[in-house]
Amino acid sequence: MTVLPLMPGVGGLVVLDIDGTLLDTPHLAAWRQALLKVGGRAEERVARLTSRAYQRRVAGRDRLTGAEAALQIAGLTPSPDLVEQLATEKQRLFRRLMHTTRLFPDAKRFLAQAAAQRAPLAFCTASRNAGELLRRCVADEPYASWLVSRLDRSLGDDGHRGGVPRGEALLRVVDAWDSHPEACIVVDDAPHGVDAAITLGMRAVLVDRSGERPPAPAGRPAVTSLDETACAPTVPSRRPTTRSEASQA
Repeated sequence: MTVLPLMPGVGGLVVLDIDGTLLDTPHLAAWRQALLKVGGRAEERVARLTSRAYQRRVAGRDRLTGAEAALQIAGLTPSPDLVEQLATEKQRLFRRLMHTTRLFPDAKRFLAQAAAQRAPLAFCTASRNAGELLRRCVADEPYASWLVSRLDRSLGDDGHRGGVPRGEALLRVVDAWDSHPEACIVVDDAPHGVDAAITLGMRAVLVDRSGERPPAPAGRPAVTSLDETACAPTVPSRRPTTRSEASQA
């Protein structure tokens, strides 16, 4: 197996998405169940929200943007009231299902290796729940305190980076570590997150857990497992962050 080295530049970071990249969370199941409730129990419409459609259009977005996209995929008109209703119902259902969340086995191995290397990990998520779920999943690991300290610094006082475009969210993580985009690598299971990173001048790796390994565009390598990657430590250095077109990413 060929291993892709994740080697950030001087003072750089390996910025990890959480939902779908590290954690197997029931977001897709919650979206589907919520659509059934607010969409008149039209199963044939809900079936259009496939795993691939979810990854391309819903994953990595804030709740309202994700709800609007889910309604469109299901062929329903995304009126403001229906978007809000779907987002609220999805969150209610997710909280009921989130006890099933687990750390992907390859993610567990990846984090253990990164902790042993004291690799420059950082985290970015739009989810209000992902940070807390990751804490729970690693609570018994020997590297838990190290990882949680890096998680807390990455996500700030709110515990997430939602409510802003993905590019701005990534820049806020970079700012929290006094780093700069060009030295960072983003690892994400959502094409939207990868595209936002590339727009900022970051390198990015797509984790495609479908196992289909679609052709990777130039500058966007793809893996099917974190076992296909490996972290390396970097030399710390403070450099200014360039806020390019983050608001458009």
